[in-house]
Amino acid sequence: MNGNWQEEARVGTDTPVTVSVEQGRLVIEPVKG
Repeated sequence: MNGNWQEEARVGTDTPVTVSVEQGRLVIEPVKG
């Protein structure tokens, strides 16, 4: 994925994330630990 969406979403490039599909949408969430 390209672009500067990480800054807008407050997810750094070194932040572990989970990616899922819900109701036809791509959902990217930081890993809770």
